Amino acid sequence: MTSSREFTVPLHDGGDGEQPGGALWVPRFGLTERFAHWWTMAMVATALLTGLAMGDDGGSGPILWMHAGSVVLIGVGLAAALLVGNSRALLRAARQLFGFERRDARWLGDRVRHPADRGQEPAWGMFNPGQKLLAWALTASVTAVVLNPATRPALAGMAFGRVPRSWAAEHHGAWLDDLEGSAPGHH
Repeated sequence: MTSSREFTVPLHDGGDGEQPGGALWVPRFGLTERFAHWWTMAMVATALLTGLAMGDDGGSGPILWMHAGSVVLIGVGLAAALLVGNSRALLRAARQLFGFERRDARWLGDRVRHPADRGQEPAWGMFNPGQKLLAWALTASVTAVVLNPATRPALAGMAFGRVPRSWAAEHHGAWLDDLEGSAPGHH
């Protein structure tokens, strides 16, 4: 007997939606949503990897072009999916992914107040709060980096452990003063 949480790879479908073992399958995402997801993930991964390869000095040449191109191609791919694919389904999924409901807020509040108590999970919509938060965090991060170049040194700091002193002085002067005041030879 199989558990309701067990995942079985669909090997065949006799046309009635039934799979081996009697499990029924329901459609979750169409081709447009799957394309948009995997395209975005591939371009974000490319941007992250090429950004790391460039190092904290920014780099130039083919890696810089790949990096910038992958960021631009995120938008190109999503625009293509909207124009050529099932835009209605894609926009419906996006609304579900980026919209928070009362049950999401209630669940998040419960997790903050009682992090170890898992309790009974509510019946979620298309996405659960964790998926929604991740989508918001990734979108905010990519948007911040693309729209505000001043955030790029902060990312380099997380990746490489250092930032340009001029950037630190401009954006985090008190921290820099504390850092330099406590450094050996600065007393």
